[in-house]
Amino acid sequence: MRHLFCYFVFIFGIGLLCYSFVDAQSPKEAGASREPTQATAGLDVADGLACTLFAAEPMVVNPSAIDVDHKGRVWACEIVNYRKSLGSRPAGDRIVILEDLNGDGQADQSKTFYQGADIDSPHGICVLGTPDGHGTRAIVSTGSRVVILIDDDGDDRCDRQEELFTGIQGKQHDHGIHAFVFGPDGKLYFNIGNSGKEICDARGQPIRDLAGNVVNDRRTPYQEGMAFRCNLDGNDFETLAWNFRNPWMLTVDSFGNIWQSDNDDDGNRGTRVNFVMEFGNYGYKDELTGASWWMPRTGQDDELPGKHWHVNDPGVVPSMLYTGSGSPAGITIYEGKLLPVNFHGQLLHCEPGHNVVRSYRVEEEGAGFSAEITEILKGERDPWFRPVDVKVAPDGSLFVADWYDPGVGGHNVEDLQKGRIFRITPFGSGNNYEVPTYDFATPVGTIAALENPNFAVRAIAWQQILKWGEQAEPEIAKLWESGDPLLQARALWLLGAVASDLSGYVDSALNSDDSRIRIVGLRLARQHQMDMLPLVRRLMHDPSPQVQRELAIALANNNSKEAAQLWAQLADKTEENDRWWLEAIGIAARGKWDSCLEAWIKRVGDKWQYPPSTDIVWISRSKATPARLAELILSANENGFDLDRYLRAFDFQSEPGKSIALTQLLERNYSLPPSVVVEILDRLPKFDITKSPHTKGAVKAYLDSQRGTDQYFQLIRRYQLREYQDDLLAQIISPEDDQTSVEAARTILATGGKDQLLQITSSLDDTHAAALITIGQVDDSDLNLRLLDIVRDESSTMPQRMAAVQGLTKSISGQRLLIQQAKDGKLPEQFQFVAADALHLSSNEEIRQQAEKFLPLPQSANAEALPPLRHLLRETGFADQGQKIFAEVGTCADCHQVHGKGKQVGPDLSEIGSKLSKEAMYQAIMDPSAGISHNYEQYIVILDSGKSMTGLLVSETDEAVTLRNAEGIDTTVSQDEIEDMFKSEISLMPAELQRKLTKQQLVDLVEYLMTLKKP
Repeated sequence: MRHLFCYFVFIFGIGLLCYSFVDAQSPKEAGASREPTQATAGLDVADGLACTLFAAEPMVVNPSAIDVDHKGRVWACEIVNYRKSLGSRPAGDRIVILEDLNGDGQADQSKTFYQGADIDSPHGICVLGTPDGHGTRAIVSTGSRVVILIDDDGDDRCDRQEELFTGIQGKQHDHGIHAFVFGPDGKLYFNIGNSGKEICDARGQPIRDLAGNVVNDRRTPYQEGMAFRCNLDGNDFETLAWNFRNPWMLTVDSFGNIWQSDNDDDGNRGTRVNFVMEFGNYGYKDELTGASWWMPRTGQDDELPGKHWHVNDPGVVPSMLYTGSGSPAGITIYEGKLLPVNFHGQLLHCEPGHNVVRSYRVEEEGAGFSAEITEILKGERDPWFRPVDVKVAPDGSLFVADWYDPGVGGHNVEDLQKGRIFRITPFGSGNNYEVPTYDFATPVGTIAALENPNFAVRAIAWQQILKWGEQAEPEIAKLWESGDPLLQARALWLLGAVASDLSGYVDSALNSDDSRIRIVGLRLARQHQMDMLPLVRRLMHDPSPQVQRELAIALANNNSKEAAQLWAQLADKTEENDRWWLEAIGIAARGKWDSCLEAWIKRVGDKWQYPPSTDIVWISRSKATPARLAELILSANENGFDLDRYLRAFDFQSEPGKSIALTQLLERNYSLPPSVVVEILDRLPKFDITKSPHTKGAVKAYLDSQRGTDQYFQLIRRYQLREYQDDLLAQIISPEDDQTSVEAARTILATGGKDQLLQITSSLDDTHAAALITIGQVDDSDLNLRLLDIVRDESSTMPQRMAAVQGLTKSISGQRLLIQQAKDGKLPEQFQFVAADALHLSSNEEIRQQAEKFLPLPQSANAEALPPLRHLLRETGFADQGQKIFAEVGTCADCHQVHGKGKQVGPDLSEIGSKLSKEAMYQAIMDPSAGISHNYEQYIVILDSGKSMTGLLVSETDEAVTLRNAEGIDTTVSQDEIEDMFKSEISLMPAELQRKLTKQQLVDLVEYLMTLKKP
């Protein structure tokens, strides 16, 4: 029973954390009404605002995304056919239109615009209407495609459909395709999560974007989640940014700034809100290797969110705001005037994981941004409140879609009948819903519609004005001269589409006193492929860091000699502690680093050796960069530089310059600290330390200070330092921790020491018999047979034989030996329970089935049948007892950390009580395979040798795969050794694990877990 509860917490913590079941239910909450009439009773709304129910079941169920059209109607995507409930609605999922017919602020009518299994699990909708409804187009993101549903005759029913994009992965997956947004420039913006992988056109052909790259996640150059922009017909496709995890959707403000949130690997308190800098890498995976953030790297950030997003790597755009744990969802920008002024211009964001709708007050900070959080609407007393999307109505009020469920997303859904749409208005303004109307038949009326805060209204205005073309220019020019920056920006984008001569308007924009308008002018000129070099020269001395950032972006993909000279001028403006600026400069030089750095060195002279110019060297990737980095490393002590920072920068340099510079560092500078010598050797795989006594001496000196660390074992294996085998044996016999002892055994084996391992199995006394368990984890056939001999050897002591049994349970091949012994009736009776207890929890289903047959468990706990879940929720638990169960009976700390204590196998559980409802806690124990969180699935690896491995996929690169088993032991194998690798649909945690605990133990345990909440 050593890992009984460890397995339980491992899977429900990681498998359901993504669903973000939130907030413990008190007995009062557990029995609270779920009826629509009480929908607002459990919600708290910010001062100055009021919240009312607009629509609820049966008018709408399980809304996953919404849009609000020019008539003020709410269009909702309904998801019923999702994962385990697939097929529950045979007719397919729906797009419904909810309308308030009498202006009282409540929906009176629900129409089905479209229903069909071909749109099952729709994740986004963007409505592009027309003044009379004829030809209304709804862009729906669903499964492997993006489809346009078209209403030809204006009867609010789809008459036909056209595919816009296809070939997207992540069907029935939260990390696939997301919603589209109509931008201020008349283009479509959207994103995909890291299971979307690629995108094709309507014919199924891979898309090649304007940068000339095929759009997929194969690091050529894009990877993981991506953000895009394109024309309404899908042409002029641009990949705007990449290397996100799962940005649920994005939004674009009137100045062309793109904003989105991003979800972390669950349990790491690293969800974030991003300003999307065009062409930026956002750091979810290692840029070059694709390695997970879990893999140790030089100079990694000390704080978990920074480590998670690779923020200390050159070439990674920083995050604007970290929002802790959660499941970030829908986002929009509020550019209306109905709500109180403190919400004007703010981002609005849904966080269903914490039952809250937030606003973010964004402020400029250097070349980037910072933000502060305000809670707008929170399910303080209703943990089923799951806001997943928010949109601005034509009158300036807000609509919030509520999935309304014990959980949200994460491949699971518990309730299929409920869903709510709420409306937020100013406090005291009443419930009336008066939707403004516009005369779209005239330029004057249509221009007036451009002032509306609703995206759909402005989209119609755009399409109407495009029909008139230059005829509408005089009216648009009036808006441009209005003096309101928001309206000026909207007018400027539109002038770019209709004006016969754009240069005059761009010139006027660049002369504006408002830096935001100057930025729009630059962005507009770039979109219309104007010559950017004269504009960059013109604004070279602009005082705004924000404008300077856009000047750098404007130089991206321009490989001319003059562009390099202008880049050098911009780079010379670098100031300390503005990472946004530094990354913009890096984006500008991408693909032309040699010419850029050469021009900059000529300009700055010896200044390159001193801050802040050293930042330019750090981020650069020129042929000349390695030599410069080497010089900075040599002067680190004198100048107080961070050595790790510059060593890490070497990982992004090209050969042969990288190896030449590093080799020269080793051969010419004997004063380097041993730790630096080892770091350099890590980057020189072919360097022979036997030919360099000084270098070998430095390695040994380093090893003496690093005993038991990952590098200690790696270096011994790499250089076959057999003289360390005695020390390794000592670490097996008297281990500091499990991982250290296992690595010591593996290292002995890798350095030709199998005989030594076989020998110590015969010389261990009872106090060190646990070393046999360690040897079992090595999973070597000869060593496993030796362990089996000890089990059968009656002359061995009971502790030795018991440890040998436990050792065999640590690998699949060892488990098979035990099963065979049981089949043959040769497994001694006194060891059968220990073997059975482990094999019934095996990650291999076949072994679990055979264990049921040949090694049945005795009836567990007190044979007490658990009552139904609704009764369990009424039981009283004792958290102090539950804490003991967590720490002692279940050994949960073997897999999880709580407030820094325990192992980091599964997610940190320090805030699990703020993420799971009590109902969800119980459900997770009873049905662990119902939902397994993305990134925490069990993988099965088959090796060429015939062995198999199972565990959590820690990292996968082109060179190697690392799996972590439920005991926290990492195993790395070369890709060359792998015959096959696949993801299991079965949770690592066997079902019915609750049988191992009494009813009261289970209740106490859940009670304790519910106390682990976010401060």
